Amino acid sequence: MNFVLTKEQETLEKGLTILLEEHGHAYGEGEISITPVFTDENKLKVEKKGQDVTISCKEKAHFFRGIGHLFSHLEDADFVKEETVYVDCLGAMPDCSRNGVPTPDMLKRMIRTMALLGMNEIFLYTEDTYELPEYPYFGAFRGKFSKEELKECDAYGELFGICLVPCIQTLAHLSTFLRWPTSNGLQDNRDNLLPEEAKTYALIESMLKNFSECVRTKKVHLGMDEAHGLGLGEYLKKHGFTNRLSIMKRHLEKVEELCRKYGLEPMMWSDMFFNLASKDGSYYSVPEDYEWEEKDKPGDNLTMVYWDYYNHDPKTYERMLSLHKKLSNKVYFAGGGWTWNGLVPDYGKAFDSTRIGMRVMKQQKVRNAFMTLWMDDGTETPFAAGLLPLILFAEEGFTEEPEDAAIDEKLHLFQEASMEEWMLLTKLDCLPGCDPLNIAAVNPSKHLFYQDPLLGLFDRQYQGYDLYGHYGKLAKELRAVEERVTVSKNLFACYRSLAEFLAVKAGIGLDIRRAYLEGDRDWLTSIAEEQIPVCLEDLEQYHDFREKIWFHECKPNGYETIDIRLGGLHARLVSAQKRILAYLADEITEIPELLEERLPYKPSAPEGLQQPFNMNNWCNIVTAGNMGTGTV
Repeated sequence: MNFVLTKEQETLEKGLTILLEEHGHAYGEGEISITPVFTDENKLKVEKKGQDVTISCKEKAHFFRGIGHLFSHLEDADFVKEETVYVDCLGAMPDCSRNGVPTPDMLKRMIRTMALLGMNEIFLYTEDTYELPEYPYFGAFRGKFSKEELKECDAYGELFGICLVPCIQTLAHLSTFLRWPTSNGLQDNRDNLLPEEAKTYALIESMLKNFSECVRTKKVHLGMDEAHGLGLGEYLKKHGFTNRLSIMKRHLEKVEELCRKYGLEPMMWSDMFFNLASKDGSYYSVPEDYEWEEKDKPGDNLTMVYWDYYNHDPKTYERMLSLHKKLSNKVYFAGGGWTWNGLVPDYGKAFDSTRIGMRVMKQQKVRNAFMTLWMDDGTETPFAAGLLPLILFAEEGFTEEPEDAAIDEKLHLFQEASMEEWMLLTKLDCLPGCDPLNIAAVNPSKHLFYQDPLLGLFDRQYQGYDLYGHYGKLAKELRAVEERVTVSKNLFACYRSLAEFLAVKAGIGLDIRRAYLEGDRDWLTSIAEEQIPVCLEDLEQYHDFREKIWFHECKPNGYETIDIRLGGLHARLVSAQKRILAYLADEITEIPELLEERLPYKPSAPEGLQQPFNMNNWCNIVTAGNMGTGTV
């Protein structure tokens, strides 16, 4: 079908042409005539009368959301859709620092998706994954963005009214850079920069200068969250114990001074102001009547970013927002898509926390918000899995309370699976009898996937659950979706193969030990000669799908960790098979690991069924020994 603009061709035609072609249409004289009307109202209206369409909106990004509505209703002879714009700056933040650095093509796909959702900011969370020519070890071997790539993506976003906002780190979360010997003199501890050192501010100036040269916006997110141990490492040795909030404030003032030098508008995560004010060091425990002294508050030009994707009580959001307004009259809200829970997204927690948090933000007139898509512990969850929560967050920007039907409609704008079918992915972490929303963000799939088949660190934790039945049934449900869809086929195939693997592997450690202790050699033979080979085949299939998705989304750097983890799992399954066969052949007289009593990893009851829990750390899952630092 052909579409043509009646005006505003210079600003809209390029972006519109790209979206039309992606959705099987073309730009040119023909069936559909579109008239854009820009107003000052916080409204979006799409009106279709036969072949004539009028899109009334406030800005370019909202126009393309209108195009999304039009795509969903092309078959309607007449159609009207009116929406209120509740959020002025509506964004998403892909995590580009947990090994998976998106390719420019991946970011462009995300920008096109965001365009049809009406979003207008994309924050690139980059710890050391962008180019600093003066610091060759900054992002070395990590797949860092070149300046040319950032400029290219920024220009692409402009076609759709989407700004690329630098989201960097100027205090903590820099361990992958600080590891290098060339960083000596920059470290307060293994994760934090050393405040009040000239070398530190030379580095930060390079960050601000180089990134700001690549983007149109003057906004910059300075990070500065979770600076645990601030002032307690090298700083303590040099200066003695110093009030940590005062260290934070002086460091921030220096960074703000650099921002002014380059005409930048800074924002930062707010948690350190709260952590250092609370009695227990917790972000969310500061009482509502707390008052910061004027000397401890941030500067007037600094925006505070309140991040919350953990809480489910509106009163918590109300209290936290009230406290933020005491710190600054400029506030952003950052929700979360829960793509960082291990192998599997937690849509239940993402939906519940987003709906509650965004409802409070709209009631309190907070008009700037973005959704974080973190990728803790190595980007094991594909970026593609973030589509569903991203759609919800976008709908929150234009609807008082988004309905599932509207989310479903948007899902079908991009691919064929329904919201109900997407929710199947969350079932990988929702064992029988457990909370189907997974508000506690438990992640048994990762524990059961990686745990050693002979050591059984999690065997007692998940003993008593019907693991075979649960994952076997889920694999069939996912296969039915996989066979029906096209665009999201690889994603569902990947998770179907994971479910098939877990349907055999999840309980295999319990079976090996029981057969061994009972002296059931036939059972042990079956495990070694039948079940473990099936595990290895299923694991290879999962590995292939995950690799295919990774290289569709990310640069090669970082994938080595997936290979190492899956290769290690394969090796331990083969090792278990060899040990069992050696025992059965009387080449060894015992398998000592199987004699050790199984303990719950995280006891929830003195005896009986234990509860699943959250622990998303590969190092602590695969062994009780020393594997590495265990950082995310």
